[in-house]
Amino acid sequence: MGDILNFVYNLKSCENYIELPENTSLQKNIKAELIKGTIFNLGCGVRVCDKL
Repeated sequence: MGDILNFVYNLKSCENYIELPENTSLQKNIKAELIKGTIFNLGCGVRVCDKL
């Protein structure tokens, strides 16, 4: 969870998700998911595109 809080909110931890700011649509949407109990996992991947 620390990665999301650091990247999106510039915080290292948060005891109460209701107190998170909603300055951007990304912050607002992530806050809503955190309050619902959604767990975010660190992901990585490769995007492969075929040229047409």
